[in-house]
Amino acid sequence: KWSPIATAPKDGTKILVWRPHEDHNNVAHAGVDFWKINHYGNGEWYRSRRHQQPTHWMPLPPPPK
Repeated sequence: KWSPIATAPKDGTKILVWRPHEDHNNVAHAGVDFWKINHYGNGEWYRSRRHQQPTHWMPLPPPPK
């Protein structure tokens, strides 16, 4: 179940995120991301660009066996 991004863990845990505007065509996209403190001392979603911020998240599924 997708949850609001405000409730996502900010301890470096990799999660599945939903970005409503992933590319130049404004195509939505799900991908893996994690919260990181940047060199300015601010937190950011490490793999998301400023204009492509995630809006929802869910835990990653377990890996295949």
